[in-house]
Amino acid sequence: MREKKIITVTFNDGVQELPSSIKIKCNVTGQAKGFYTPYLVRLIKRKYDNNYQYFIDNYVSKGNKKDLIKTDSEEPPDLSLYKTTLQMEYAYLSARPRTSQNRNKMSFIKEKFGNRFPENDINEYSK
Repeated sequence: MREKKIITVTFNDGVQELPSSIKIKCNVTGQAKGFYTPYLVRLIKRKYDNNYQYFIDNYVSKGNKKDLIKTDSEEPPDLSLYKTTLQMEYAYLSARPRTSQNRNKMSFIKEKFGNRFPENDINEYSK
């Protein structure tokens, strides 16, 4: 079996001797993720202020970052555009002359909005 190549790197918190590939544990799940050391060095310089120990203490893999983000609303963020679009369309139609076609569209939008967002008011956008 061949020996691993050792790379000496100077970080802000000191000199580290790292193998050519290294496994780092995610601080959320505890699963190890493999890194090619030259990429890891660039990552630490770019995102972790060139501090190796800070990286080791705070590394969270990409797939687990969503677990750390806290949202204020309970509704999924991908539906906020749908909600805003319905509110904008309703506000636009309510400012137009009252024709039977506009009233039908408004009642359809209001029904769909009420079904999907029962705790919200459709007129919220126009306030």
